[in-house]
Amino acid sequence: MPTEEKPQPLERTKVMELDELRGEWKEARGSIDRFDKITVDLRKFGFSLISLILFGGSVLFQPINLENPIPLVIVPLIIVALTIGLFFADSYYQVLLLSSTLYSRQLENYHQEIFDLNVKSKIYLGYNLTNFIEDKVQKNKIVYVWNACLYSVPVHRVYSRLLFTGCLS
Repeated sequence: MPTEEKPQPLERTKVMELDELRGEWKEARGSIDRFDKITVDLRKFGFSLISLILFGGSVLFQPINLENPIPLVIVPLIIVALTIGLFFADSYYQVLLLSSTLYSRQLENYHQEIFDLNVKSKIYLGYNLTNFIEDKVQKNKIVYVWNACLYSVPVHRVYSRLLFTGCLS
């Protein structure tokens, strides 16, 4: 009768290393959450502010009633400056979000390697959230692009027909 190898318990150093990895992983996931919220708020409030300035500039500074044309020049320059600033801030936080996501995935993969090497059973602690989300997004990306293309064609046809017949002019 062959003897089965029983899984050896994790060494104390490996357990400490797994606990440190778990703490780093939780911090990386917290950073992902924080940067995602900042990016959403930046887009939401930034573009609302630009829309408000556009609306205010069109209502307050009508070219017929103005003796001084400076506001007609300043409002578009402010809008351009705010749009460029929003773009750079959004790009900065997107890079931070991406780096946090990649680091979280790296920690998850390293955690799985340590666990697989030291424990020969099928027990898994479940710290694979980032990889799971990324895999789902990558699998469904083509579906989202296809749906966007599929729905944009009828909208474009209706809009161009209304524009061509003069209903929107």
